[in-house]
Amino acid sequence: MDLWLNDSWSLYFHDPFDDNWDHNGYIKLYNFSNIYEFWIMFDNIKDILHVGMFFVMRDHIFPKWNDNENKDGGFLSIKILKDKVKDFCKNVLINLVNETLLKKDNHEFSEVINGISISPKKHFCIVKIWLKNCEIQDGSLFNLKNEYYGDIIFKTNTCKM
Repeated sequence: MDLWLNDSWSLYFHDPFDDNWDHNGYIKLYNFSNIYEFWIMFDNIKDILHVGMFFVMRDHIFPKWNDNENKDGGFLSIKILKDKVKDFCKNVLINLVNETLLKKDNHEFSEVINGISISPKKHFCIVKIWLKNCEIQDGSLFNLKNEYYGDIIFKTNTCKM
């Protein structure tokens, strides 16, 4: 028996060395809408999260800041050391697809979360939580393991326009 998620999700990949940021610079790798499919997806990427740019987005949202669902929002940016990224992302992704990424008192805002991205840097990765609007800017409202390095920073997409 499949346990269905509240929404369908898509996994995208973008090569960090590719400077083509048009739609065709992204590769849609996988769609999933139940827990079984989620674990297939995670098991296939868990050991390579630190080497490529991965995006897990609600199925109808493309992972670009100027997508209609992203342009009025922003993101929370979190720095994760590479040796912690697999466990941190596992926790974030489970909470994302279960609509529990926000702490219990804020669950009504779960549909504000559009997805997450993981971007590799030299010694760490940047995990971003993509938001539909700017209603939630405080990282302490999220269910995040305390394994990040530095502060959780909110940035708006509208300043890029």
